[in-house]
Amino acid sequence: MSDKNEYILLRQAPGDEIEQPAAASAMAIIRAEHALLKAACDLLGLGYFTWDLHSGDQFWSEQSYRVLGLPQDIPPTHQLFMSRVHPDDREYVLRATEQGLASQEAFYYEFRILLDDNSVRYIQSRLGAASPSSGTVFGTNMDVTEARLARQALELSEERLTEACHLLHLGYFSWDLVSNAQVWSDETYEVLGIPVGSPVERDTFEKAVHPADKERVLALSRKGIETGEETVIEYRVIRQNGEIRHIRSFLSIKCDKNGKPISVLGSNLDITDAKRAEQALKESEARQHLAQKIASIGNCELDLETGQQHWSDTLYQLYGLATDTPPQRETFLKLVHPEDLQQFLSAEQAGMARGKDFSMGFRLLRSDESVINLRMHMHFMRDADGNLCKLLSTAQDVTQQKRAEEALTYQAQHDGLTGLANRFLLNDRLNQSLARGCRHGYGFALLAVDLDHFKPVNDRYGHPAGDQVLLEVARRMRAQTRINDLVARTGGDEFIILLDGKIDEEDIKTAANKIICALSEPMTFTDFQCQIGASIGGALYPKHGSSAQGLLMAADQALYRAKQAGRNNAQFAADV
Repeated sequence: MSDKNEYILLRQAPGDEIEQPAAASAMAIIRAEHALLKAACDLLGLGYFTWDLHSGDQFWSEQSYRVLGLPQDIPPTHQLFMSRVHPDDREYVLRATEQGLASQEAFYYEFRILLDDNSVRYIQSRLGAASPSSGTVFGTNMDVTEARLARQALELSEERLTEACHLLHLGYFSWDLVSNAQVWSDETYEVLGIPVGSPVERDTFEKAVHPADKERVLALSRKGIETGEETVIEYRVIRQNGEIRHIRSFLSIKCDKNGKPISVLGSNLDITDAKRAEQALKESEARQHLAQKIASIGNCELDLETGQQHWSDTLYQLYGLATDTPPQRETFLKLVHPEDLQQFLSAEQAGMARGKDFSMGFRLLRSDESVINLRMHMHFMRDADGNLCKLLSTAQDVTQQKRAEEALTYQAQHDGLTGLANRFLLNDRLNQSLARGCRHGYGFALLAVDLDHFKPVNDRYGHPAGDQVLLEVARRMRAQTRINDLVARTGGDEFIILLDGKIDEEDIKTAANKIICALSEPMTFTDFQCQIGASIGGALYPKHGSSAQGLLMAADQALYRAKQAGRNNAQFAADV
C-alpha cells in the first residue's frame, strides 16, 4: 500500500467519519499481519500465488519465484510456470490442473521441475477452488525434494532389511513393557516355528522355548530389562513340528527419561546350522589330534626317570634343526620364544603336578630366526604301579591357523571400509577404561562425531566417492588423536572417539576443536572435491556418566545440541 493511502477515511454512515489515526492503526495491523505471513512462508519454504482464470493474470510471491528457481523481475505466467515443469511431468500437470479446476474443489499434486543447472527438484502444489465471484484461484508451491528423497531412501532401506533378514533367518521384534504388547516380524514367526500372523500373547514366546532352557532365558531377560544392558542369549526352541532349533537373541532396552525400562527391541537369529558346523569342527579336530598321535607326527618321547628324549624327524623339521642334533631339553627351551618361555614353564609345571594330559600354545624361534606358532599336546603314561613314567608329546605348526584367527578377530572388531574400530571393539575398550577409571580414579572422555553435509556427496558423486571421503575422514581423525585413543565407526557417517587416560574438560574441548578443524578442510580427490564438517558431542567420565550406556547417551545428547546449534561445532554434556 502506498504512503498516500496510508491515512484513509472510512465511513460507517453518511456524515460519520473515522479519524485518520484509526485508519492508520488498521493499516499498521494489516502490514504486521502481512509481514508475519511472509515470514511464515519463508520459514516453511512455501510460495503462494493467485491466478485470474478470466484474464490469465497471475501473482507470485517471492518464495514462489525461489521455489521455481526464477528471477523475480520476470512477469509471472502459466506458460512460464509450465516451462519449469519437467518434460516428463508436463502432461500430468496439465491434466491434473484441468481436472482440479473442473471439480471446483481444492486439490494437491506433486511433480518435478528442471532448474537451469539441470538439477531436479520435487514440488508439491495446492490449488484452491476458484472464487465464484472473481474466478481467482489461490495456490501454494512447496519444495519437498528432501522429504521425497528421504522417503525413497527409507523405503529402499526397509526393502533391503527385509531381504537381509530373510536370507539370514533373522527375525526382529518389539515389546512394549507398559502395555505388554508385542510386534513380531514374519521372520521371527518362522524362526520360532509359529504360523505367521498368529496372535502374540504374553507367553507365546515362552511356550516355544525348550523346557531345559526356559528358566535361564527368562532370568537373563529379566536381568537385561532391570539393568538396561544389551543382552545376548543363546537357547533352543521346539517348533510345533517337534524340530529343535538353536536361537541367538539380542535384546536392546529403551528407557524413559527417568531411566525406567519401557520397551525392548530385539532380534532372533537361527544359528542351528552354525552350531552343527561348530560341533562337526570339534569332532574333526578330535579325530585330527588322534591321527597325529597314532602317526607320531612331530612327536617327542621323554623318559621321566632317566631324562632321555627321542625326537621324530618331523619334530626336527619343525624346530629347524639337523636330525643329528642331540634331543635335549636345554636345546628345546632355547628355541621357545623368550616372551613365551615363562608361560610355557608354568603351564608345564602345572600339568606335571596334576599328572593329566594337557595342551599349550607358544611361539618358537627357529634356528633360522623365523617364528612359528606351535600347539603342543602332552600325554602321560604310567607304569604297572600307576606311577608316571613317560611323557609323550605331539607338536603341530599352527602358524597359518593363528594368523587366520587373528585376521578373523581383526575383521570382527574393525570396520570393513575404514579399518577403524567397530562397535564391538569400542564396547570392549570402553569397559576397560571404565574399570581403570573406577580403580585408579581418573577420567576419560567420549566424543560422538557426526559428519555434516556428507549425504550431498553421495547424492552428487555416488557412494564410491562417499567411501573415499569416509577413508579420508578416518585418516584425519587418526592424525588428530593420540596413539592410546580409539576411533570407532558406529554408523554410516557416525563415529565415537574414546580419549583414554587422564583427561579433563579442557583436553576434551581441545581434542574436539582439532577434529572439527581437520574435517572442515576441503578434500580433493582424483575425480572430485568437496568440503564437509562435523558436529561433536562430548562426555567426561565420571562427571557426565559412570556407565558405558550413560556416557554414550550423554555424548549423543550433546551431539544433538551441536546439530541444533547450527552444525560444525562441539557441545558438551551436562553434569549428572
